[in-house]
Amino acid sequence: MRKKLLAAILCTGIVMSTLVGCKAGNKGNNEQSTAASQTEETSGNETSENDATKGAATGIDASNINGGGTSKNEAINHETEESLKEYFANYTSIKQAKTKESHYTFNLRAMNNLEKECGIEDIEKYWNGFIDALLEGRTEFECPDKEVFSYIYYVLIPDNLPAVGEWLDMPWDKEVEGGTVHFTYKISTEELKEKIEVQKNETEKILNEVLEDDYSDFEKALALYIYFQDNFYYYEDSSVWGGVMHVLKNKSGICGEFAQTYVYLLTQAGVDAGTVSNNGHCWSIVRIKGKYYHIDTTWGLGQTDLAHFMQTKSQKLNTNNGGWKDAIDCWIADFKASYGRFYPDNEFDDEDDSCAALWGYYSKIKWNREEKRLYIYSEYNEANEYAPKITEFDYSKFE
Repeated sequence: MRKKLLAAILCTGIVMSTLVGCKAGNKGNNEQSTAASQTEETSGNETSENDATKGAATGIDASNINGGGTSKNEAINHETEESLKEYFANYTSIKQAKTKESHYTFNLRAMNNLEKECGIEDIEKYWNGFIDALLEGRTEFECPDKEVFSYIYYVLIPDNLPAVGEWLDMPWDKEVEGGTVHFTYKISTEELKEKIEVQKNETEKILNEVLEDDYSDFEKALALYIYFQDNFYYYEDSSVWGGVMHVLKNKSGICGEFAQTYVYLLTQAGVDAGTVSNNGHCWSIVRIKGKYYHIDTTWGLGQTDLAHFMQTKSQKLNTNNGGWKDAIDCWIADFKASYGRFYPDNEFDDEDDSCAALWGYYSKIKWNREEKRLYIYSEYNEANEYAPKITEFDYSKFE
């Protein structure tokens, strides 16, 4: 298994060169998929009799707008548009949902559980040994073999401590001698600590601006997804790879950088997540309540909906008109090998469609944390006819 894990790390290039492969064409794909998949993703706006067990999405009738009742699949009439606006005014938007001061602090030794489950015995011990070496200005750390070194080099440093990667001379083909890895610094240790301080400040600034201390994993993933939508933009020069630090400081990047940055922030917030990557496109997977969900922050940039949030693998295929089926199967296999155990199929469930009601296209979404509800306002139905409607989404099952 360990040989397979090392091969997966080396072949997939989980963090570095493969992530660069998402170029300007993916920006075009984003726009094309948005238009094309408006007809493909209609299931996200539908409801069924078993909604109570699948996220409880319901349509809200105009007559119940101020009374708080719900009635499934009843669109709001044009005459009630003012009442609709009044209804929405009574609820807090996602952008405004944060009301309390937060106290998130940067974790220099952060690892999420997917990384801890990589199949390498004592990986936390070796990761902490590397961190200790940096803090003490040493040029070596304990490392039993090349597999452990490769995991630290390809996954843990770029995913969790991106500020230091380019300032260490640690060739990927570094040999492990006598259970120790030797490396050199390209800058002084004091300068390196200053760069770590920049990472710390940028991380705490975002987390404390966006999250509250008691947010659930679902709420953290949601709030950070919305933050990406509103604050980051795609840039087309993929010849320069800046990784997580570039995105944090400049609020721009390409798909690999966004996927990695989203995973980095979730890890710092205590959420299990990993990056799915290949030469075509990159996105993120989160694990919540034991199930896995696909989240594509790149394709969500500048949007007002949650069409690419908490998707199943099947829905991820739908948003690409089925064009990536073989590739996605391959990438997910790489994800399983690189971030976690070699999962039997029954241990990797990424087909939970509880969030299907969120995958449509709409113009407004409001958040009521006390009730664990999202209220979604759409103006047009599947036939592109004007039919304003509010859909209520109950996310309490993720709490």
